[in-house]
Amino acid sequence: MKYYQLLGVPIDASESEIKTAYRRLAREFHPDSGQPGDVERFREIQEAYEILSDPEKRRHYDGARRHAVPVSWTGGFEEPIPAFREVFARPPRVVPVEVDIVLSEREAARGGEAVLEVAKDVDCGDCGGTGFGFYGWCPSCRGERVVRARERIRFRIPPGAESGDVIHARRGDGSSVQARIRLT
Repeated sequence: MKYYQLLGVPIDASESEIKTAYRRLAREFHPDSGQPGDVERFREIQEAYEILSDPEKRRHYDGARRHAVPVSWTGGFEEPIPAFREVFARPPRVVPVEVDIVLSEREAARGGEAVLEVAKDVDCGDCGGTGFGFYGWCPSCRGERVVRARERIRFRIPPGAESGDVIHARRGDGSSVQARIRLT
């Protein structure tokens, strides 16, 4: 779908130009306006605005448009599915991990180890991290390419820890998780 053309804005349109065009078209094609066919057109306008108003989605869309492979359903095409995936793929969620470790003053003075379970995003096993199933978005990850899992992490608490101290631990994949000490 040609989102810029649908909203009637140039490729280098500013965020305010995109917003103005969207509002004008949304009023014109809103389903309550009573015009036949407005519902589908209204959905297309909403989809275009959703992509072009988000800087990350817009950058991804612009990059995919430049590198898209022409598709012909009558033959003579090269790998249409990756081009489709580039245009419609959703960026993976990145969730920073930050947890609190609640300790008594005695536990903090003594130090030791705390084992916590934290949420972790892993590639969806059903779609292999692509975000797509046979009929469209993968039903397991809903097109997000990742699913939530739990991971047990060991934090080494230094003796004499105080409320507000931040400690770090390594995950199984090598990334870091930080925890803030809170005393009760």
